[in-house]
Amino acid sequence: MSDRLLTFRSGGWVLLVMAALVIAILAWALAGPIMGHRRVGDGRTVASYGFTLEPSTVALDEIIASGEPRDFLPAFRSLGTMPGSDMEAFNARKRRKYVVSGDRVIGVTIGGESRAYPITLLNGHEIALDELGGVPIAVTYSPLGDSVAVYDRRVDGKTLDFGVSGLLRNANLLMYDVVPDGDAAARSSLWSQYEGRAIAGPLAGRELARIPGTCVTTWEDWFATHPGTTVTLRDEGQLARYRQISYERYFESPRIDFPLVREVPAVEGLTLKSPVVVLERGDARAILPLERFRRKGETVRVPAEIGGATVTVVIPDRTGAWRVEGDATTVARSSLWFLPGVTFEGSAAAVR
Repeated sequence: MSDRLLTFRSGGWVLLVMAALVIAILAWALAGPIMGHRRVGDGRTVASYGFTLEPSTVALDEIIASGEPRDFLPAFRSLGTMPGSDMEAFNARKRRKYVVSGDRVIGVTIGGESRAYPITLLNGHEIALDELGGVPIAVTYSPLGDSVAVYDRRVDGKTLDFGVSGLLRNANLLMYDVVPDGDAAARSSLWSQYEGRAIAGPLAGRELARIPGTCVTTWEDWFATHPGTTVTLRDEGQLARYRQISYERYFESPRIDFPLVREVPAVEGLTLKSPVVVLERGDARAILPLERFRRKGETVRVPAEIGGATVTVVIPDRTGAWRVEGDATTVARSSLWFLPGVTFEGSAAAVR
C-alpha cells in the first residue's frame, strides 16, 4: 500500500487552523509578560492581590477571590459620546447594532445634562469613569447582583480613579482606588460597589456620595423622556468581548455563585434573585420589588412615599428596568434582592 500525503484539501487545513489557534492563545498569554504587564491575583488567595486590608470595617474572611486577577476587566476611562438622536443612523452603519429600543441603559442626569451608559458596555468593564454636568462620576455595575450605583468620585477634594480589584464580598464587586506611581495597590482601599463604602485599606469607613437622577431603564424609555441625551460610545476594539459576556442565563438560575456573609430575610413572593429598587431620602428607605408591578406590554407607574416626599417609580415592560420621577433629592439604586437583604438590617420590613 502506498503512503498517502496529507494535503490541504484532504484535511491538512484542520491542522493549520489548530496551529493558528495555539499560536494565538500563546501570544495572548505571553503578551502581558513580554510587554512588562503581569497578572496580579491568583484567583484563589486574597493575599495574592497585593491590597492592604487593614484597617477594615468588615471581617476579613468575608472578602474572597473571584477566580480572576486584578483588572481582568478594564475600567472604561476613554469615553467618547454621541447624541442619542444619532443612534438609529449609527446602528444602520454597523454590522452589530449598539443600543436598540429594549436594551437596558443606566441613565444619569446632572445639572441638566443627561447621558446613557448601556448595560452591554458595563458588562465588559463594570466601572465607567466619566464627568457629567461638571461632576466626576463612577458609573458602576456588578453583574452577579445586577447591581447599579452611580457615585460622585470626589473624596476630600480629590478625584478618585477606580479599578476592578478581582475580589468580592457578598457576590458583589469590590472596586479599588487606583493610586498612581506604578503598582501601588498596597496604598489603595477596597470599596463595596453596592454600598459605595471603603471596607478595607487607608480610606476604610469613607463613603462616596450617590448621584440622584439615576435609573436603569430601556433605551426607548430613556430617549423618549430625555431626547437631548448623549450616549457613551463603546470601544470598537472590544466588540468580540462585549458579545461574549452575557449574564442572562445566570439571572434565570436560582444559584448565587459566591457565598453571602449572612442569611437573607425571607419575604413572601421574593427569591434571592428578584430585582428590586431601593429608594433613599435622608434616613428613610423603601425597597420596591419590580416584578410585583411589571405588566406585559405596559409601562406601569407606581407612587411611593419616601422620607416625606412622594415619587413615582416608572416600570417599563423589561426585567430590571425602572425610572424615578418626582423629588430630585431621592436617591435610587437597583440590584437583585439578596444584596439589600444582606446589607440592610431589618430590610424585610422595608419591602413594599
